[in-house]
Amino acid sequence: MESFHTVPSLVLSIVFYILTISFTIVFGIDLINRTNPKVVTEIQNPPNYTDYNITNPKLTFAWRLEDGDSVTINFTGILYPKVVLHNYIRNKTTKAWLPDQPIIIEAERCTPEIVNDPKFTSKFDMREWNCIDFTKYNISLGGFWDTDFVKYLELKFYYCPENNPLSSLCTSLDELQLATSSRGKMFFSCIYPEHYFEPNNLVDPLSYVYVNYFTTMSANLQKMNRLFLKKSLFIR
Repeated sequence: MESFHTVPSLVLSIVFYILTISFTIVFGIDLINRTNPKVVTEIQNPPNYTDYNITNPKLTFAWRLEDGDSVTINFTGILYPKVVLHNYIRNKTTKAWLPDQPIIIEAERCTPEIVNDPKFTSKFDMREWNCIDFTKYNISLGGFWDTDFVKYLELKFYYCPENNPLSSLCTSLDELQLATSSRGKMFFSCIYPEHYFEPNNLVDPLSYVYVNYFTTMSANLQKMNRLFLKKSLFIR
């Protein structure tokens, strides 16, 4: 039989027992029911860059031109887009960059074969968006200018077919402004997945949503926007 020498020690012991039982019940229920897991997120910058092979299931990238009311602009015969896969490799001996080996990727309308994802189709009309069919090309992305290789996709809009200024089909600045003046502002809009953690989803806690990035386009200036992708992993 345990004896208490003072009243304060008895009170402290009772409080300690109550707290111990309370913590056991609270955290024990979570442990038994497997609820309220503790998730730790971390952004890692590996010392070496990886060359990632890209396929349709791994990445969906859709884009279009739209007006201020999010209505698709038909730029056929006005602007001539080109998607180019750039591949730069540095000579490890001389440290000089070898000539680029670009691959032209044809832009095409999104189809169920390219985007087989209910999260995309439930929010966006594929007929209004252009996609990159990664299955048609051996596309890998990665690296940067501070390593020995860099591979990236570039999307350009030309005024002339094949960027040939001698073509009779080139669009003049006046024609471009006339074609877009009735629409107000013109935006370049693209959609890509962004991952996040769902702590209460024990089956598939690494979820994602499609985000819409857009920027204003102007016939009076030239600008370059860069989008960087990251790989998301869930480790139990």
